[in-house]
Amino acid sequence: MNTAQLADFAASKRSDIKRHFSSVDERRKFWELFFKQPMVINCKDNQELERAYQTLIHDDSEFTDSCTWIEYGTDPELLPIKAMRIMQEAEIVFYDKNCPFGFVDLVRRDAERIAYDDVADVSSGIMSCKADRQRIVVFVEPKSSSYKLLKEGDEVIELARIK
Repeated sequence: MNTAQLADFAASKRSDIKRHFSSVDERRKFWELFFKQPMVINCKDNQELERAYQTLIHDDSEFTDSCTWIEYGTDPELLPIKAMRIMQEAEIVFYDKNCPFGFVDLVRRDAERIAYDDVADVSSGIMSCKADRQRIVVFVEPKSSSYKLLKEGDEVIELARIK
């Protein structure tokens, strides 16, 4: 399946998706889930896409929150690909005021960006965002230990190191 066929299929479902999901955010999350499905990635024709679509659209599972702590350094090009993908999915980004702008600039264009002085100051904001099922990225200084107590159950991505 090529990109044009996937785009045509998604366009054909536009009205249905608008009826099913009231907000742009829900629609975006649906399509992110849809295009990640192995059945969609490996599909051969529109019938397979339709089966995957019907399965997901009728699934009662809700969108989940996430919080990923990403260590920043001096060079955004050292970010792992996984960090870049997560940064593009995040709705909220908390960043240390010392974080170079190049890192913050790589997050999704419409993500809310919130600067902080002390990582302890963001804990209530993170809890509120999780309650709203939002995906969060928190940029922290490399080798910082101050966030370790806050990250309970969250993913941490360390900056790649050049040796």
